[in-house]
Amino acid sequence: MRRLALLGLLSLLPGCQFVGDPVAGFPGFLADTHNPLKWHPNRPTPVTENEKLAEGVPVPIEVLTPEGGEVWPGPPAPLPTMQDVQKLNNLEMLPAPAIPTAPPPPVFQQNAPK
Repeated sequence: MRRLALLGLLSLLPGCQFVGDPVAGFPGFLADTHNPLKWHPNRPTPVTENEKLAEGVPVPIEVLTPEGGEVWPGPPAPLPTMQDVQKLNNLEMLPAPAIPTAPPPPVFQQNAPK
């Protein structure tokens, strides 16, 4: 029974911190972060446009204007027809290959014929 009473007293000991400072701990956390008023000393000031919009501050919005001149590329090149492809296949683009008539040189000198 004494052990149980000692355990109960030890579990109540963390509650003694509120005697010295009643806003310490979780209530202090709530007081520092969640305030129903808009003004709070710990809140950062909004800097970016999104932060200002989240706060409800009116933000001037730049009007989008069209860019002058031609911004799109020209029309795409037409696809080649089968006749164009056949003409390309019929043309000889490379010169005729020069096939050597002599036997190739040996790769290793020790295998060379004597």
